[in-house]
Amino acid sequence: MTEIQYISNNNSGETPSGDKTIFRISGIANPLEALNNCKAVIKALIEHPVLSPDDSDWKKIFPTAYVKFLNSLDEDDYGYDELLYPISSIVEDFQNANLRQWRWYSSKLNNDGFEIYFEGWCSFRNYWMIHAQNIPYSKMEVYNDKYKKTFTPKVLKDATLKRQ
Repeated sequence: MTEIQYISNNNSGETPSGDKTIFRISGIANPLEALNNCKAVIKALIEHPVLSPDDSDWKKIFPTAYVKFLNSLDEDDYGYDELLYPISSIVEDFQNANLRQWRWYSSKLNNDGFEIYFEGWCSFRNYWMIHAQNIPYSKMEVYNDKYKKTFTPKVLKDATLKRQ
């Protein structure tokens, strides 16, 4: 299956063999909408592999939730919340094969959240796909096979908290 097929079809928390990373989100309103936004943004990045990171079309391609939130940030937000990035940086990181050592494998919707299963190591640089929907880090838990542990991301100042 292609990665887009995994995104579209694996929706029951199927677990990849080998190394995996799991993003667990809980305690949020509209978990289906948030999960669908994650799926849409990754599909968009996959479907436009040669579009320049600085191209203004990304603001039309990305789901509205991301564009609206990222456009609301100022330099201080990016400075203190070091796991948020402008759209151009998100695209550049995604297109960099050295940084992207993962692929979407499956997802699973829960009552007040969802889980995303990645094949490989999905590093902290990718938390934006959750956080840039104005979802606080306190609602996120990450399990990583590389470290065999679960943790909650932490930053100097969570930019989502002033927008709740």
